[in-house]
Amino acid sequence: MDIQYETQVKLIQRKVWFSGTTALVEGQGLSYDRGFYSAETGEAVTNAFGKRDKVVVLPTQTKTKFAGVASKAYTANANGQWIIINEPKSVCYVNTRETSLTIGENVMLICSIDASYNGYFYSKGASKGRGNARVLQTISAAGLVMVELLDGEESGLAERIIPVLAGGAVTCMVGGATLIDGSLVNTDHCTFTMAAGTYIGQRKYFEITTTVGNSKNFVISVTGTKATNDGALASVTINAGGDAALLEWTGIGWKLISQYGAVES
Repeated sequence: MDIQYETQVKLIQRKVWFSGTTALVEGQGLSYDRGFYSAETGEAVTNAFGKRDKVVVLPTQTKTKFAGVASKAYTANANGQWIIINEPKSVCYVNTRETSLTIGENVMLICSIDASYNGYFYSKGASKGRGNARVLQTISAAGLVMVELLDGEESGLAERIIPVLAGGAVTCMVGGATLIDGSLVNTDHCTFTMAAGTYIGQRKYFEITTTVGNSKNFVISVTGTKATNDGALASVTINAGGDAALLEWTGIGWKLISQYGAVES
């Protein structure tokens, strides 16, 4: 049993290899790179390379297995570097772009894959599981906030997308949360076709976070079942700020399990 002093936080730390070359800020989220390989001897994809479970990267659409957050700031290193991360179940700081957060049992944040705020934490799209954090401090400006890093199933992390003015097909990650800035969708509808899930129980969340220009739709093409009557589901349409849909992979299709303002067909 771990024993801490009254004001000593619980930290679960691990030394990992950050294969990126950029600087890191304290509290920046990182993902495992389970497919890591190199041209070095013993590091090919066919080798049982023992370092593979210790390689971390900044999150991307295809690398969403949450590892933890940087325990401190690290300067850029062109060769990559060993770093210390705080793992899930730790009480520590994360870096957030939210400008106002209030301490609370159900006030959650989720790690972002966005290029501009890669590894920073949002409130929209947050749920439970790895990659999410429970807020333990009230703040009134973006920056560091104390949290409890949650453990459990992979959340899939979160992304913010801004569809182009012309609309058309967009690219989203398979799982996790896709937060849509609809303010620029003002000349045509946007579409996204859901690929098959990667494991039974995987969830995918969509939400429009801003008013949609000219009331254009964001149409999610999907093979699955409806929330209302378990009939065949071909698409889910959202088209206004606050509209949201939550789907779950059943192994043979996506089930719409929750929605607000969405239209299923």
